[in-house]
Amino acid sequence: MEIRNSTDYTYEIFSEFNRLHMRKLRMMFIVLSSVAVGIQLVQLLLNLFLYRTGRVEAMELKPLYVIIPTLIFVVLILILPAMLARRTCRKQASAHIVSEYVFTVTSFTASTTTDTLKDARECKYEGIVKVTEGPLAFYLYSTSASAYVVAKSGFTQGTEEDLRRLLHAVIDYKKVYIK
Repeated sequence: MEIRNSTDYTYEIFSEFNRLHMRKLRMMFIVLSSVAVGIQLVQLLLNLFLYRTGRVEAMELKPLYVIIPTLIFVVLILILPAMLARRTCRKQASAHIVSEYVFTVTSFTASTTTDTLKDARECKYEGIVKVTEGPLAFYLYSTSASAYVVAKSGFTQGTEEDLRRLLHAVIDYKKVYIK
């Protein structure tokens, strides 16, 4: 049985991939920023307590030195990467990338066409390190940072359920994170 898919890469697909791919990294950033903000708040409260009890003079309290680094940290670690990721997704979507996939029991072929490039390759399922599924697409990771994106709306032969069954059958179950 052959399953065919034609994936037109859109901003939504790139955004979904970015969200799914960066989830662990974002969680690490959130934990680190929470720890940093917590430390800054404890320091601020301690300074206020010492000031109220008369152990520290008013000139020694410098709350702006506590708040400004925290704000800079939050902007650099949480807000700026999200803005850059959106910009990158828009640029990638404007490249008009289309991939044609043909899945068989032994391997799959991926033919990718852009405005300036044409590429075709055959891939063995042993080379897939992880498979995830989002609301819009399946993501077959060939490395930890790059994936083949198979849009759910692009099936020309077979269905997404057929692809799910095939991936469960040919890829080690420890690598497959789909329904």
